[in-house]
Amino acid sequence: MTLLAQHLIGETPVSAPTVVLQGPARDNEIVRLALEAMLPDETQDSERVFIGGASRMVSSFDAVAQVSDILQILEQQYVVVSLLRDVLDRGLHVAIGTETGVAPLAECAIVVAPYDIEGMRAGTIGVLGPTRMNYSEALAAVAVVSNNLGQRLTEG
Repeated sequence: MTLLAQHLIGETPVSAPTVVLQGPARDNEIVRLALEAMLPDETQDSERVFIGGASRMVSSFDAVAQVSDILQILEQQYVVVSLLRDVLDRGLHVAIGTETGVAPLAECAIVVAPYDIEGMRAGTIGVLGPTRMNYSEALAAVAVVSNNLGQRLTEG
């Protein structure tokens, strides 16, 4: 996060700056990819989903087939965007099991929090895990990340 902040302070996400990358090659690549992800892509839908940690989910489930079904759902951007929007539109921050409305996620729970940039809704942070997850920790984690992300991106 510090590495990205060094390159992004004073910039807005919409204008994803062209910066001179002078650090180690690995650090430069991370910054370049982050900046690329922030650029608007006129060829795609404006609602993009960034998913990480899917491989770590496997250890939380007993059935490999179940994990495969879940990962297939997560690869479908439209389904994920619809799920997040539906949960938030219902005024929820948690959807457990069948509340998600997606059959393969019946054994899962999702915890979400929106984040704002300059007072406008910009995206959603979420955690998907087994229904036996620690909800208070998950709610706290998405709230902290959402607040910090919104503040950092607003500050520039």
